[in-house]
Amino acid sequence: MPPLGCSTYRSKMKHHDVAILILAAGESKRMGKPKQQLKFNETTLLEHSVDSSLHSMAGNVLVVLGSNHLQHLQILEGKSIKIVYHADWQKGIGSSIKIGVRNILEENINIQAILILVCDQPLLSTVILNDLIETYKEKLPMAVASSYNDTFGVPAIFDRSLFNDLLKISNDSGAKEVLNKFKNKLLSIPFSGGEIDLDTPKDYKNFIYHNSKL
Repeated sequence: MPPLGCSTYRSKMKHHDVAILILAAGESKRMGKPKQQLKFNETTLLEHSVDSSLHSMAGNVLVVLGSNHLQHLQILEGKSIKIVYHADWQKGIGSSIKIGVRNILEENINIQAILILVCDQPLLSTVILNDLIETYKEKLPMAVASSYNDTFGVPAIFDRSLFNDLLKISNDSGAKEVLNKFKNKLLSIPFSGGEIDLDTPKDYKNFIYHNSKL
């Protein structure tokens, strides 16, 4: 079955030279509890991001865990993914990106592109991920980012030519540091609702209330 929230799911061939990197190591300090475990559409945000990735055309999925990793491991048990525990997750999201990229390359030296995503965008879908992968495969740009709210960001797919840049980003910076550096050379596709992330209890409450009315 396709992941929830993915009504226009499309079955596609797998690209084993494309890996997805899911960043799920943060402690969700402003939320007051692990937002990876927040429920939406009868699943958790972490499960939703993993299942959307597994149903995509990417041939490899790696999840970086850190804070509360034992809780997260329980809900990921049995899924066909690689899990990396990042002991120094407190250093910031950039440090998680670097450990994730390194592990992906150690597992498969033939990876040509890495699609980076976070797990607090509840409207993420397999369709969005496949659109990014298809655009990359058709156009072969340095990167393809999602566009929303008059900006661009993750989920975004990075060509191998940018792997060294990802490995050099600041510990407290996200993937947008690299996207900004090469913004004149990247492509973007629209992600309606991509601007919605859940950082605080109010964010979550408002999101659930709004979606219960749809």
